[in-house]
Amino acid sequence: MTTGSGNTSIIGGRDETNNKAIAWFVKTDGTSDAINFTFGDKEITAVAINSSGLALIAGNYTSLDDPSPVLHLVYAASAATVKDLDFSTSKGKILSVSLADEGKGIAGGYLVDSGKNKGYAGIIDYSATTPSLTSLNLDFEGSINSVAMNAHNQSIIAGIKADKKSYVAIVDDNFNVAVLDKSSVANMKIILAALTGSPLKLSATLGGFQTLGSSAKTTSEAKTLTKPSALDKRSLKSNNLRLANYIDKYAEKNAFYFIPAMVEGDLNSAIESASPARNAFSLFTASNNLFFTSTGVSTHIRQQRSIKQPSATGNKTAGLFSEDDLFASLDTQMKQDDSCVKEALEVNKSQVWVQAIGAFAYQSAQNQTPAFSPASGGVVLSYENRVMHDLLVGGGFSYLYTHIHEKKDAGYANINQESLFGYASWDNKWLYADATLLFGWFQTTQKRNIDLKGFDFTSSSSPSGWQLLPHLEVGYNYTKSKCFKTFEFRINPFIMLDYANSWQEGYKEHGSSPFNIKQKSQHGSLLRTELGARFYETFMFKNFSLTIEELGGYINTQVYDTGKVNASFVGYEGSFVVETLSSAQNLGVAQVSMILNPRNTVYPTTTLFYQGEYGSEYLSNQFTCEFAWRF
Repeated sequence: MTTGSGNTSIIGGRDETNNKAIAWFVKTDGTSDAINFTFGDKEITAVAINSSGLALIAGNYTSLDDPSPVLHLVYAASAATVKDLDFSTSKGKILSVSLADEGKGIAGGYLVDSGKNKGYAGIIDYSATTPSLTSLNLDFEGSINSVAMNAHNQSIIAGIKADKKSYVAIVDDNFNVAVLDKSSVANMKIILAALTGSPLKLSATLGGFQTLGSSAKTTSEAKTLTKPSALDKRSLKSNNLRLANYIDKYAEKNAFYFIPAMVEGDLNSAIESASPARNAFSLFTASNNLFFTSTGVSTHIRQQRSIKQPSATGNKTAGLFSEDDLFASLDTQMKQDDSCVKEALEVNKSQVWVQAIGAFAYQSAQNQTPAFSPASGGVVLSYENRVMHDLLVGGGFSYLYTHIHEKKDAGYANINQESLFGYASWDNKWLYADATLLFGWFQTTQKRNIDLKGFDFTSSSSPSGWQLLPHLEVGYNYTKSKCFKTFEFRINPFIMLDYANSWQEGYKEHGSSPFNIKQKSQHGSLLRTELGARFYETFMFKNFSLTIEELGGYINTQVYDTGKVNASFVGYEGSFVVETLSSAQNLGVAQVSMILNPRNTVYPTTTLFYQGEYGSEYLSNQFTCEFAWRF
């Protein structure tokens, strides 16, 4: 017998005098209403009633020895009206039923397949005019002996396998089944009262979830099994604790999905996987990518001061190397104190240049988020003009594509970035100042894989936004006063600043995941300071010059809200904040480049460039190849 609303109860069984099923609605005033079954049931095997007075009755309409299951839905207010759900002439028996108030119920038992009993559970949807039954894919020999459904249409099912081992699983409201680990179930002392159909009992709490008492016998009492009281937060901290607090306060329904992790004693990793903190990877990477573009542009500007071009006049080229004299460049006999090669003797006022960029980076795990690896490729196209002898101005367009791979199969993101930029460079052969302003847009598609130790989901989103980066570099060029006639050595100490700003619009995740979030619009920035020194060695030949450059330096990057996610679950109130990538970065930087500058302007100036940045948690490698045409 079970009790519903208004103290109306339902009882069912078998009349042994005529081997027919019997069931009644029983009221507190002592009256009862008999229920008539169109299938002519032989016995009632399980009953349940919800607070609305709707009853779910499981019956057997063939024989006691060779049963065929059937389900009936009937309202207490109209006991004569019965809606039936059959099993298409299947053989078997329903041993337990449970009915929620929000349109669904669950039935469990076994069906006979090829002479073997197969565990069975099905979800009943009575919200429509015609009720439906959806069978779950359990795939084991044995039977389900006990079921319970909570107010959120989430269920727990338990039974026995053919090998006499227990079977326990939980089912969400979208028919996803998570089997609880057998050894962990044993550790939690989850036991069956009997292996012949008695309701499930527990002798210990299930990770903060209410449980059945040892004397519980009814399905209505079993409903308390999956009603969450609170997540066990004793081991949680930082982002995980903030998310757990939000779930307890605003999204109690989602606590159900952490049962497998709590049973296994690994709640931290499950909440970490459910956390949207790693959505910050894409905004952080998009902001960091601005430095790759800025580095490419500033590298080009610097190289213009390094190019040595042979003169067209014969008397000044007589002492220059032939192409076969490269290894003789360090011959001290060629040293002439009064014949040092000067700066470029011929200056081309305009130039078009194109640059290909490739970059690979790695960020280690931190703040309860996994490690990730961005890989980028793109192109820069620009035009410049020397408006004055000591002033160069230019502008152009850049495009960068990035794929982010998250470790532990946690997800990925793809970013497209476009930008327009302008720059100016002033120098008086000793001091110089370079300035760049970059304005751009980005579009991201990202997927977040969620592994809850039994349930797996994917949340997808497509945030976008715009960016702004000002860049400034100042430095000093020191050229050795005594030099080889065909060789020059120069030292360039410098300091540069880059301030990457990103404004990301609000977005909403989509997919079947119950952990989809909606995030508010946000602004994040990275302030990067670089100190160092460059060393240039230039070799002059009759038809070209070759410059080799090396750099050693230090980079400090301060992070301002780029790794912060202010969000709420879709369909829920309140909000929570999780954050990662919040620590400042201190990096060593090394750089090497080669510039080949032909005398004939028909051929482009070619630059090959590498820069590596190395820290305890982050490293990156950038490669560029540039072609510039002078006219």
